[in-house]
Amino acid sequence: MKEQARRRRIPFSRLGGSYRFTAEHLQEIIAIFEERPDPGADPTSSVLPASRSPYRRTAAQGVRLTARPPRRARNTSTRRPDTDQEGTRIGIRREAR
Repeated sequence: MKEQARRRRIPFSRLGGSYRFTAEHLQEIIAIFEERPDPGADPTSSVLPASRSPYRRTAAQGVRLTARPPRRARNTSTRRPDTDQEGTRIGIRREAR
């Protein structure tokens, strides 16, 4: 309701930086958004079956999902400069000052 009031679509009062709704406001909001069925419409023809997504059909046909490899396995080309080919740390000597 705050979002609707912020966009000025529904009546409200703003006191102390917050949105306030009175009983009259709520009655008016209900009247604004009330939808009644059309008396001339056939109720059985207006109900449509839910259409299924083509993605669900392919999943039902047996499409198999596979996990992506972990990030560390994908970045094998980038290795730390202080490691050797096997990934073990190379001792770096620091000169004494």
